[in-house]
Amino acid sequence: MPRRLAGQQAHAILSAEAAAAVAANHGIAVDRDAIADHLDAALRAADPRERRAALAVVVEMGLRLACLLSTLRDPETATAQGWSAWRRSYLRHWATVDEVHLAGGLLAGQVGPLVVAETRAALVRLGVPTRSALLPWPAWAALIGAVRRLGVTAGEVLAVDLGGSRAKTALMRVPAGRALELTPLSVTRVPYQPRDRPSSEALEDFLDAVLVAAARDVRGLGASVRAMAISVACYLDRNRRCPDRGVYANLPDLVDGAFPRRQAELFGQTVDVSIVHDGTAAAASVPAAGGAAGAVLVLGSAIGVGFPPPGLPWWQGLTVRG
Repeated sequence: MPRRLAGQQAHAILSAEAAAAVAANHGIAVDRDAIADHLDAALRAADPRERRAALAVVVEMGLRLACLLSTLRDPETATAQGWSAWRRSYLRHWATVDEVHLAGGLLAGQVGPLVVAETRAALVRLGVPTRSALLPWPAWAALIGAVRRLGVTAGEVLAVDLGGSRAKTALMRVPAGRALELTPLSVTRVPYQPRDRPSSEALEDFLDAVLVAAARDVRGLGASVRAMAISVACYLDRNRRCPDRGVYANLPDLVDGAFPRRQAELFGQTVDVSIVHDGTAAAASVPAAGGAAGAVLVLGSAIGVGFPPPGLPWWQGLTVRG
């Protein structure tokens, strides 16, 4: 493992902030909420120097990801970094994981396949047997999984992904006996920095603006939404945020109280709301359940983790429109 990476925290080398810093070191300017888009453009640039610089960024990201997976696979990690019984158990489980599915906004477009290819090559060099695979539509994995967890067999669902830099919405149509249709709707930039702690009232106003735009798009498509699946970049306990950290530290109650009433106003009928951690949601988008040996890493503003749940029904197929 390169000495410059050893001893650093995973977030410090693989977050969106870290990826932006790597790009800047290679002379590529990127916006925090559009890193993959700007790298994608640089990879296709007319200037060969810009293409080489973008490729160097991708190679570095792949190496860093391989170093993280190598650490998680090492049985000694649980002893060295397990500061509690729960943490030791969690890291011991990671040491048994032999296949990791990758998703998240940092792996969108052309960037994802290249990063994963570099990760695989670096894992071989490091002698780590962990397999890595890119999920289809990696930037939309949390929305797909959040809807899948609902177990909807027919109907129309609004999927919302509250990420650290973007809030994405999509209409999911589940025609009985046919392939699921995902239609991307509006994407809204999160107006906060990673270290900000906006109030509950500010987050409620932001979320309301996201859903007002989504409701307008849904009406334009002639859809009738009766359920909403929300994935959010914060830890949850019984559908409510728990640790007081991250942009969504003060997330308001989205299951009870005023929120459901507001959705009934926006969509013209009662809407059943489900909320799930974004890593957990992305894990549910794995087409075949990974069982005890599978895991999902979501690379976005931060790093999300989830484990594919067994026994979830899968649709006949998935079509992304627009």
